[in-house]
Amino acid sequence: FDGPRVALIGDSYSFGSGVEYRETFVARLDSRLPGSRTLNYGIGGFGIDQMWMTLRDRVIPYGADLVVLVFIRNDLERSLTSIRLGHGWLDKPTFKLRNAELVRVTADDRPVAAIRWVQQHSRLVERYRRARNSLGRRFAWVSTWRLNRALIEAMNEDCRRAGIPFAVIHLPVNRRHPMPVLEPEMGKLGIPALDMAVGFPSDEALYYPLDHHFTSLGHRVAAERIFDFLSREELLPDQKRGG
Repeated sequence: FDGPRVALIGDSYSFGSGVEYRETFVARLDSRLPGSRTLNYGIGGFGIDQMWMTLRDRVIPYGADLVVLVFIRNDLERSLTSIRLGHGWLDKPTFKLRNAELVRVTADDRPVAAIRWVQQHSRLVERYRRARNSLGRRFAWVSTWRLNRALIEAMNEDCRRAGIPFAVIHLPVNRRHPMPVLEPEMGKLGIPALDMAVGFPSDEALYYPLDHHFTSLGHRVAAERIFDFLSREELLPDQKRGG
């Protein structure tokens, strides 16, 4: 394909769990961009760290004319550790901040078995995680946000070096969880950003009741919001050609 390529990097929401591919917001966006190709790099369970690796290993080497990071709030927590409840120790890339620099976590950083068990099974630890993650959506000083901000900044820098525009979108798991920290913090980095949770419809038909993934209707609404955002920011391929 020789036309403009729009790459959307995300998790199971972008992948389209529970719906046919043609119903996903990625496919719907593709249908609204004639002459362009919209590529779906959504993989279920990914954190922001894995999305960064996807950008480096799969997107930039094969070329793109626009990269859009599309994430949910859970993805921020997934970046904090290789341990996930119910999954044990996962062999996934994980990073930490050392002197404001991203450093790869190695086997030497793996906690001992007793600590891993507590991290996976303690209700007190789980309550702490939930409180930390809730604060991380609101305040820039919380560790959840600081690490993920650095990961997003690294993605933006990789795109800048490759000459690819970059944008960030937060998808609502439900409309009760906006991310007030997102747009102001991305504004400081010069990254176009959209917190879709703000003003998102409260219609229960937008989500499946058990896992809260988007239904076909949810994907349709999300596609409209994404298209409007990219158009407003003049990031769409036809707009860039016109400029």
